[in-house]
Amino acid sequence: MRDADEGRVVRPTARTFAQFFDEWFAGVQPTLDATTWQSWKDYARLYVVPRIGGKRLQQLNEPDLLNLYGQLLAEGRIKPDRDSIMYVSGHVFPQV
Repeated sequence: MRDADEGRVVRPTARTFAQFFDEWFAGVQPTLDATTWQSWKDYARLYVVPRIGGKRLQQLNEPDLLNLYGQLLAEGRIKPDRDSIMYVSGHVFPQV
């Protein structure tokens, strides 16, 4: 997204959030303790990937993430926290 914002050409891709997440998650596994990794994996499998996993990564935007955050809040899946959405944007999508 940063390249597109700065006017650089970004090749179109059909890569989905689920594909990206699988690669990213495998990469962070060595940096997490086993229980944290399993907890994140289960949460993503149950609540995140079913909702946005099929969305093309290049089409995923801030409103999509805010909508997901709102749904999870409304369902009681997460607690209200002023830092939660910043965490999602900065940790899961550091290049955004």
